[in-house]
Amino acid sequence: MKYSKETSTLLQDAGLDAKNVGSSEAQIALLTDRIRSLTEHVKMHKKDVHSKHGLVKLVSQRKKLLKYLRKTKLDSYDELIKKLNEKTNFSFINCNCYIKFLIHFWLSRRANESD
Repeated sequence: MKYSKETSTLLQDAGLDAKNVGSSEAQIALLTDRIRSLTEHVKMHKKDVHSKHGLVKLVSQRKKLLKYLRKTKLDSYDELIKKLNEKTNFSFINCNCYIKFLIHFWLSRRANESD
């Protein structure tokens, strides 16, 4: 399936493969761009309630995808946050390195147990 040049450039700027649009990382990057453009629209048109509602939906969808990515691919999550320069509400980012290590250890142990 062909995608617009804008989509391809967005994904390449985020350091992702332009053909792999279905991955969580790509979806988060695309949602972030849509959220930024809708935010500018809502700032200009303060009474546009429908756009505000759509913006809230997009933010919650991105939040769910970020949460999923954080649980499954911790390294990819950290890289994506740095590349997109996002400020998220996850307290995980503000934790010290020891807690990150524990969570990473737990995830790897859980993956080994399933094998």
